[in-house]
Amino acid sequence: MTDCTMTLLDIALEYAQLGWQVFPCHPTGHQPLVKRGFYAATTDPDMLKSWWTRWRDAAIGLRTGKQSGLFAMDIDPRNGGDVSLEYLESEHGAMPDTVESQTGGGGRHLLFTWPGRPVPCSVGRIGSGIDVKGDGGYIILPPSDHESGRQYCWLVGQGPGECEIAEAPAWLLEMIDGTAPCSPTSPDTVAVEGEDIPEG
Repeated sequence: MTDCTMTLLDIALEYAQLGWQVFPCHPTGHQPLVKRGFYAATTDPDMLKSWWTRWRDAAIGLRTGKQSGLFAMDIDPRNGGDVSLEYLESEHGAMPDTVESQTGGGGRHLLFTWPGRPVPCSVGRIGSGIDVKGDGGYIILPPSDHESGRQYCWLVGQGPGECEIAEAPAWLLEMIDGTAPCSPTSPDTVAVEGEDIPEG
């Protein structure tokens, strides 16, 4: 899906064929380039062709939540996300193998299937440096550029078509729902459930 001969439009169209609703974002700033932001995300090939004809180097944004059938854990090691994840896995067991990308900023996006009920976005709620991008959020997909000069990329063997998107562990969903205690590494301030959380 990230063949060097493919354009960003080609790849956006392939994501759309998976049922993922996508939209164009600023090449490095990652702000939505279309009115209504991620609410305009679509799988319609004609609309995608129109957008990426206008903005050929646009980053590919993915609307998370019910509309695309998935949500993401955003692990940011710069804010302790790798340490928080290690703690969570030591308490609950390893995360299942799933589709995963490395972000341009050196973090990770772990994708999970949408569980059939609302998944609120949150910042640091389940652990410092761990954000949840669910209903009302979006992430950036490979091979979009990052302001650092690096690209987003799928981990080897864990890209779409190479690996199934796993169901999130029950304990993780309970933390996201607020029905189970969160990691002690979580900050005191959390996002309001249901609040739209932008990328970055």
